[in-house]
Amino acid sequence: MHSTKLSPKTWLAAAALGTVSPNTLAETLPLSRATAYRVASVLKPAAGLDVPRRVLYLLESPDEDREVTADPWLKTPLPPHLSIEDNPLPQFSHGAKATINALRNRMFGATAAKVAELSGASYSHTCKTLSDLQRRGIVVSTRRGLGHGDGLRSKTVWRLSWNPACHQVIRFLRFRRVTAPACDPDTVPSRFWWHFWSGSHGSELRISQHGLHVAAALLGSRDVGAKLWALQHMPEPILAQCREMRGLDTAETSGMISRELRRRASVS
Repeated sequence: MHSTKLSPKTWLAAAALGTVSPNTLAETLPLSRATAYRVASVLKPAAGLDVPRRVLYLLESPDEDREVTADPWLKTPLPPHLSIEDNPLPQFSHGAKATINALRNRMFGATAAKVAELSGASYSHTCKTLSDLQRRGIVVSTRRGLGHGDGLRSKTVWRLSWNPACHQVIRFLRFRRVTAPACDPDTVPSRFWWHFWSGSHGSELRISQHGLHVAAALLGSRDVGAKLWALQHMPEPILAQCREMRGLDTAETSGMISRELRRRASVS
């Protein structure tokens, strides 16, 4: 017990209480909720023993038997209105918790491929996890059309159900913000492919080879998102060329390009 921050007197008092309830330990000793949870986890294997044998368990059992790995997904410390006994997270695998967290980052839903990307799991494992969570009532799925390139594709979209069972999990689950891995910086995102209706398809365009064509098409469109993406991702020489091109030399577009070039110069 010397390697913990608690005194031997506290450990012996916890063993003498004859309970492994974190709430009781926290109120009686007193301890913080996080510390009480750890003490209860250490004493749990000796819960059925009498007090002397429980004390001997603390003194004689190897360290690796008493080592407790805290659940990284559990909120610590818990808010006052939550009790560790009501924690549903032990019923879920690590992959299920990561999947739920990924969907919390996509409140309007996501495809299984996107959930796999955000959670770091394989696509097949994510599909199995989503099916299991759907049986438990934690997630629901709908079929709807999603933009892909220059058209729509019907895909299954998953989202949290937000029913009582889902709310109970969310109460205990620690939120972790996740972002999708960055795409190839030399390619055009699929959501902008529809701007290239003639010539090479959007998936074939490369900024290093077709940069001027890509910038002119996106900056000259009425799509605000396309314009912002081009301003943020196109190389400076290409933006400078676009500023002099017919149709892009208007006060609005030329001013946007000039402001972006000045911003980059000030940052560098």
